[in-house]
Amino acid sequence: MTHSLRLFPSVRALLSIAFLGLITVLTGCKATEELKTTAQIRLVHAVPDAEALTIKIKDGDTKVASIATSSTLTYTTFDSASKDYEIRSATDGTLLASRTLSFTGGSRYTIVLSGRRGSITTTTLDEDSVSPPSGKFRFRVNNLANVGGVDVYFVALTANVASEQAKYYSAASSGLTGYTEVSEGDYQLVLTTAGTKDIVYESVRQRFAASTSFSLVFTPGKSTKLTSNTVMLTYGESGTSSMLPNLRSRLRALHASPDGPLLAFRNGGTTMFSNVPYKGNSSYTTSLSGDRVLDIEAFGITGAPVASGTFSLAGGEDYTMIAVNRAASVELIKLDDNNLPSTLGKARVRFVNLSPDAGAADMLVNFSKTVSSLPFKSASAYQEFDTGTYTFVFNASNTNAAIASTAALDLDGSKTYTVFLMGLSGATETKVITDN
Repeated sequence: MTHSLRLFPSVRALLSIAFLGLITVLTGCKATEELKTTAQIRLVHAVPDAEALTIKIKDGDTKVASIATSSTLTYTTFDSASKDYEIRSATDGTLLASRTLSFTGGSRYTIVLSGRRGSITTTTLDEDSVSPPSGKFRFRVNNLANVGGVDVYFVALTANVASEQAKYYSAASSGLTGYTEVSEGDYQLVLTTAGTKDIVYESVRQRFAASTSFSLVFTPGKSTKLTSNTVMLTYGESGTSSMLPNLRSRLRALHASPDGPLLAFRNGGTTMFSNVPYKGNSSYTTSLSGDRVLDIEAFGITGAPVASGTFSLAGGEDYTMIAVNRAASVELIKLDDNNLPSTLGKARVRFVNLSPDAGAADMLVNFSKTVSSLPFKSASAYQEFDTGTYTFVFNASNTNAAIASTAALDLDGSKTYTVFLMGLSGATETKVITDN
């Protein structure tokens, strides 16, 4: 005789609940174990002269395939245990830096890559969960810009900086401050050189809400008088990374039209530089960043500009606007300037061909060719030279025929220079500008 075991519905339900509970406990244990062995890491790429970067475990997995310059990446899972990591070029795989990193399991961090391509540094920012008092937000500063120490303002309008007190004074270069509390509100974030009212950064006006904590990372561009973007890092599972662009750029002008009249350089319809003669150049002046309509007029003759264009100016960067070509076909072109400090003891030099009819040119530095066939309206890459005396000669491309040369120049290892070829064939000449 066969007996079958029958379970009442309530018993079956209890067994099902117990089974599900066991699964939940096991899953929870696994998740807890993972928390102990991993950390959540987000990244900021603030190396101004580096390409996109890759981060990988030495002889192991790639953790970040590519992070672009002046950008951020959201949280990625890293092992908490100590490991050796490599920072490589995402373009060609060149090893740029190595770091040994470890983290507290279950925690969140932000790693900021900064410095220069040849000497990348890493800063690890821990994230806390302290809530500000009612009606307040709290911020701290990681100052990586090239402008030295800065004072930090939250103001309704940039013009108010002249009469208001900073919220934080003298945030040191490469330093990380403690937290400061500020009443919530709509503010522009403004930075000045420490101890002055000289503005090096301003953001758009935006809401800074109560009950939030964040880090402000001031990043470097290729100017030593302005900061680049500010990265705003908020915390928690829904932590965000926001780029706050600098509303300021810097412009200077050069008149390189050999038969052109005196010129006025204008920005958005407002004259920046007037009565500029051929071969004349200005110092840098501040401009709004973004897409700007720039033009030139014959000085003293108002009306339609003789040349104009819309040019994109990135916040925190330096540019040279050049009137080039013969007067009948004059153009306005833009050069992107790199005024970062050069390698210690090295002078940085670039070469620009602005002669309308001399053709492509080679550049010889102390009689050794360093640039080949530089076309009209083109700039070479920057090159670095030891402090010393140099002569620069422009030759007609692939010939020994000199077009123009400089006198012997003593190069300062802390300076950046631009050497221009200017003028018409048969009367070409050079012009050297110390950029920084």
